[in-house]
Amino acid sequence: DHLFLGTRQENSVDRDAKERQARGEDSGPAKLTEDIVREIRREYEKPGVSLSMLAARFSVGAPCVHAIVRRKNWKHVK
Repeated sequence: DHLFLGTRQENSVDRDAKERQARGEDSGPAKLTEDIVREIRREYEKPGVSLSMLAARFSVGAPCVHAIVRRKNWKHVK
């Protein structure tokens, strides 16, 4: 009864509307936690702190840190 036919797009919209997408720490391959994401954003606001410095500190790539501070990734973390 809970299943219905739909296109891939319709299924994606339904998944997102029902918040059934694993994100953040709940995502299997996640290396970071919400607390670390908040710390990255706080630290980046300080003078002299670069993306590469934070990337090295948290063992992720600079593009990952860039996406976090620009809120492209981990959007749900306040």
